[in-house]
Amino acid sequence: MSHPSELSIDHRRRLTRMGEKSEIFCRQTLMLLGQNTVQPRAAVDDRADDTKMALGRDLLSTALEGYAIAKAFGKDAGLDALKEAMATRFSGKRRAAKPGAQ
Repeated sequence: MSHPSELSIDHRRRLTRMGEKSEIFCRQTLMLLGQNTVQPRAAVDDRADDTKMALGRDLLSTALEGYAIAKAFGKDAGLDALKEAMATRFSGKRRAAKPGAQ
């Protein structure tokens, strides 16, 4: 199964890269938009929200894949402490046992 945000090699080559100067530009522009109420701002906010949601989805998906690997290979790879720390994500969310099951 492919990752939801996997990009083709061709698509990767065409993407604009986010370097240090671009990051500064983006932060300053977003700060400016936040300080001034501009009509097209709603569209920018919506797009930013969509981007945050997609990024969050990708981060969580990658973390869950990493957790599954650590869970499977933790003892052999010496990752017990990391596996334990990552398990806090799931604490208190255990499924209820089926009636009659032990």
